Parts: sequence; structure tokens; C-alpha cells
Amino acid sequence: MKSLRVMVCVGLLVLVPALKVGATETRISSMGGGEKRWTVDDETGSLLFPARLVLYPNVLYLDGGFGSAGGKTASALDVPYDAGFGFFYGLGESSVLGFHGSSSSQYVAPTAVNDALSWSRSPAPVAEEVTGGNALHAAEHWGTLAYGHKLGQLRLGAVVSLHRHSYELTEPMPDRFQRGGTLFRGVLGLGLDGQGRNSMDLALGFSAGSFADKITPSDPQGGQYVLATRMKSAPAWMVDLLARGTIEVAGGTVVIPYVNMAFGGEGVSWNTGEASAPENSGSHFQAVVGADLRIQPLEKVLIYPGVGVRYGRIGLDRNGEEMVNNWALSAPFIGVALDARMADWAFFRMGVRQSVIFSSTYNGIQRMKESGSTTDVSLGFGFRLGRVDLDLRINPALLTQGPQIVTGKTLDDGFAAEAGIRFMW
Repeated sequence: MKSLRVMVCVGLLVLVPALKVGATETRISSMGGGEKRWTVDDETGSLLFPARLVLYPNVLYLDGGFGSAGGKTASALDVPYDAGFGFFYGLGESSVLGFHGSSSSQYVAPTAVNDALSWSRSPAPVAEEVTGGNALHAAEHWGTLAYGHKLGQLRLGAVVSLHRHSYELTEPMPDRFQRGGTLFRGVLGLGLDGQGRNSMDLALGFSAGSFADKITPSDPQGGQYVLATRMKSAPAWMVDLLARGTIEVAGGTVVIPYVNMAFGGEGVSWNTGEASAPENSGSHFQAVVGADLRIQPLEKVLIYPGVGVRYGRIGLDRNGEEMVNNWALSAPFIGVALDARMADWAFFRMGVRQSVIFSSTYNGIQRMKESGSTTDVSLGFGFRLGRVDLDLRINPALLTQGPQIVTGKTLDDGFAAEAGIRFMW
């Protein structure tokens, strides 16, 4: 069931305009994360919805968490700590330039699909088939640049990210070794603001990555050492489209529909010097459709109930023979989030989500089907001191273990699983 949950989770960050009551990525995760990143107002979504960057001209933020609680990518390679930070600077009244950095790593290839498919959080299926999961290629985040511009009611934006890693052992010659990979990500954004809270945002993204693993085999008798390719990937790629709107209806309630589609391909081959060298090729597809309501029953309270459907599929062929054909359907998933301002300086946040999941898994020999449901709970607090916001996502064990978890026996048992801070001017 754990792998099933991974297949159907969504990791994109998307936001919409609303009452400005919050701050960081930590705020969103304390309200349940997932689809709430698409429907709750916050500046962190500008990286994946770049047309929103112009709405946050002067911001400095920092987020961090332990292990998979990390706010930015939650890659398994980031244990025990994952941190992200950003700086958005207004250039006049209509342009904003942004920079984002993080400690995160991404699998370059296979499955170079960044956060749009959460399969990147676990051993990639293609790599697992090829290497048993022992030679996954990852790259560190080298930086993200973002730019936004506003033309009347029209907003434009672009984001470019790079992940890169390389390693080389040059001496002694018999053990010469090279490994490296690169992952590139670009997103173009378009936004349109109408009357009231009505708006529309689109984001078109493209990702591409590849790696190579080369070694010089020892050949003392021949006296010649040739750098041979032990494993390499075909260019992995993904195209994704993300859209959301806000429609104000009677009583100030706002309907926020959203849709996301992503598809791509990948491949890997090894021992390429051999005539019968095996080759794998894979494909993946994901679609998410849903809608949230933004209800404001009291002046300082926001409630976000919502429902959606999510489908994901990944396939793998080896030398033309089908080896993996897995799919998962969450129909439906429902969730509700609360953001309540208890005082001028304090907020309480909560999120609950339940997913009904159907899945099918084929490993080349057997086909297995499964159905079930999952429920996730999150809690958080926020504090505002002048122009500084501090957010905490609280360990849900607080409800059952009480204050004793403040001293936490391990990193995962601590009082706060994630923290974020923001300064605006």
C-alpha cells in the first residue's frame, strides 16, 4: 500500500489569490499539502506557476524539514534534512526577479520527471529493474531562476532549474571511472486577472535529463585501457500542463477548479560494448482533475473543502518485451483544510485527506490488483511578528503522545516536522 500511495500522490506547487493570511511552504503542508498547494494562497507556488511571481515582489523565505517532511522535494536522498530558500525582488512596479536554492536531489534518469510525478520519491521502476535499485543516479540542485512580468491584467513568467552531478576517478588508470548526469527543467506561465477574485493561471513545463556511467576495465596483458560505457540513459523527458482558475460565486465563496496532465519517456542501456546489450524503455502518464471551495465563514477563518480524481500509469519494456505495466486510480480523493487566525499574531492550521485507491501491478510474470483507502492528517501553527511570519508543521503524534514528543527520541519524533520563515517588505 505504501508504494500505491506514492504512485498517486501529487507534488506540484500551485497557488491562487486570496486573503493574505499565511506565509511559507510549511503553511501549505500543515494544511494537508497535495492539492491544497494548488488552491491556498502562498508565494511558494510561483516556482511552478511562474506567472504568479509578480504578485509577490519583495519576499525572502526559508523552509526546512526532516527526511520526507522536507518542504521542497522531499526526495528520499535528502534524509535527514531538506532545506529550501528563495528571494523575490521587485524591479519597478511590473517585474519581479526570483532565485530559489535547496538541498534537494533529483533522480536524473531513469524517471527524470521532477516533482510532477511522485515516483521520483522512491526507487525509480526502470532503474530498479536494471540495477536492483543500487545504482540510481541523482543530481544536486544547482539553482532556480524565475522572472515575472505584468501587462495590465495579463501576467507572464518563466522558471529555469538545473540539477547536476559528476564524479571522476582518474588514477590509477586501471580503475578509471566516470559518472555524471544533468536534469533541466523549464516552465512558462500565463495568468489572467478578471473582476473580483476571478482569475486563470496556466503553466507549461518541460523536463529533460540523462546520465552516463563509464569505467575503464583492467587489461594488463593488452596494455590498453579503453573507457567503456557500463550504463547510460537515453534522454529522459517529460511535458506537463497545469491549469487552475478562481471563480467567485454567491456569498463570497470561491470555486477553484484545477487540472494537471503530464507524460514522458525514458530509456536506459548497459554494457553497450556487447552485441546483445540489453535495453529498457519506459513511459509514464498522469492526470489529475478536481476542485476546491474557498469558504470564509468568519472574518479570520478560511476553510478549503475539495474533491478530485487522480490517475497514473508507468510502463517498462526490455528489448521490446513488456516487463512493467502499472497503474493506479484514486477515485475519489477528498480533503478539507482549515486556516484560522486565533489572534493578530497567531494561526492554527489543520488538514485531512482521504483517498480511495484502485491499482494494478504487472511485473512481467504476474498481475496483481489491489484496492483500499488512505487517510492523512496534518497540523500546524503560524506566528506573525511585524513583517516576519514563522510557520510550524506539527508532528500529528502530539494528539496521542502529548507534550512528551517535544524532546523526541529521533528526528521524526520531534515536535515540529517542518518549519518555515518569511520576511516581506
